[in-house]
Amino acid sequence: MEIEKIINNRDLDITMSEKIDQLDGDPFALSDDAQLFAEIFVMDEFKFLRFKILGPLKIESLEGCQLLFVGDEAELEMESDSIEIKTDYSRKMKIGITELDVDLDEGLVDMIEKKNISSLQIAIKKSKLNFRITNQKLLQTIINIEE
Repeated sequence: MEIEKIINNRDLDITMSEKIDQLDGDPFALSDDAQLFAEIFVMDEFKFLRFKILGPLKIESLEGCQLLFVGDEAELEMESDSIEIKTDYSRKMKIGITELDVDLDEGLVDMIEKKNISSLQIAIKKSKLNFRITNQKLLQTIINIEE
């Protein structure tokens, strides 16, 4: 099912429609059936990058996940800071929003700033979600890096 068609059928679930509307800006990465958004937040003086996956996924894990950023010249593997990952899913719309956080450490900032990231793989339990980075400049802007 095409994600735009689902998003445009807002009468199905007002609450989920409002949550979709609250997603900031455009996605920076896409998979075959999902969109990946990002935002930065600070907690106790530590910076984190929050990823939000919009798609027909229903994920529930108490083990966190692994992220693999793949660039032309390098790869960076990270563990999520989110231990509990659970999709806020709408049965009516058959779509959900899944959030997970990673520490915005020097390695990740360097990867985003200096490398051409082509894809991001998110492994949760035995599932792997593969995203194509479609707008690295947007990701750089999100973490306030100027070229």
